Amino acid sequence: MKMNVENDKKFALLIDADNISPKYIDIILTETVNYGVASIRRIYGDWTDNAKRSWKECLLLNSLTPVQQFSNTTGKNASDSAMIIDAMDILYSNHVDGFVIASSDSDFTALARRLKEDGKMVIGMGESKTPMPFIKVCDQFKTLDVLFESKRNEDKAAGESGENGDRKDRNAGGGRRSGARSGTKAAAEKDSDVQPITSLATIQKAVMEIIDEQTEEGDFLQMSKLSTSLQKRYPDFDYRVYQFSKFSQMLRSFSGIVLTMRGTEWVVGRKGTETLPSDVQRMVTEILDEQLKDGEWMAVGSVLDAIRQREPRFNYHNYGFAQFHKMLKSIPGLEFQQKNSQVRRKNAN
Repeated sequence: MKMNVENDKKFALLIDADNISPKYIDIILTETVNYGVASIRRIYGDWTDNAKRSWKECLLLNSLTPVQQFSNTTGKNASDSAMIIDAMDILYSNHVDGFVIASSDSDFTALARRLKEDGKMVIGMGESKTPMPFIKVCDQFKTLDVLFESKRNEDKAAGESGENGDRKDRNAGGGRRSGARSGTKAAAEKDSDVQPITSLATIQKAVMEIIDEQTEEGDFLQMSKLSTSLQKRYPDFDYRVYQFSKFSQMLRSFSGIVLTMRGTEWVVGRKGTETLPSDVQRMVTEILDEQLKDGEWMAVGSVLDAIRQREPRFNYHNYGFAQFHKMLKSIPGLEFQQKNSQVRRKNAN
């Protein structure tokens, strides 16, 4: 989820190589760039360990500075202490605006809390197995395995759409080969069985609660304020992990929500609050008064055309209506005939 910044802020990116797979490096760097510049990039681990070989291959490519920490105790993450010490040194130097801590280890909970006490923004990144205390203390938390699988599924879908023309030819190659692919597919599905930390149902419930808490009955809430409040409640919230490309797309999928435009910004409300702004109502009545003589009717489609001549970007869907004639019916003082195909002001003679 991107964050707009007028001036690039400086972040210290600290990666726990004992805890994070190198397959996530592209996601880590891309997400960091959304918040600012990673002016410090350090990765911690025992680089004498052959298990770190896959990390070594991408250190130079991604300008990561490796920090050696020998594993003196079996089963103990040796990188923790080095990361914590470096983070505190960076904090005292006051050369960064925030920290990105990439680890699924709860041992960094106290560190994140301390960094926030000094007013630094803390972005956590880890897998969905990350303990909740670390997630909750972060300003935002990126669930790497879910984002990784989401991106992989997008790439797979794009690839399959380009292969549809060749599928019949490949299937004609024999049952054994098809069976092998089926087994591979089943294994891939098993590996990709990752879930967001916070369920979509929980997010939907929270959206309803925030709207009720921050608005009067029947009123709307700015979508930007809703997003901010939701992020404060659930630092791991990211609409992309629920397979949505936009926050507005996610909101539209909620049955009890209506999304509409007020002036130049999007607002959100509970369904049942689909009322038109006074300026839109006034525009409709002005059009009818200007174009109709006493007793005449105007086609509903012609009313829509007239509105769009004044406001080319007008879209009745933005006001929570599935059909234009339903929007017109919400305006007091209008009457309809011939199955809603014509409209005029009431009391017209």
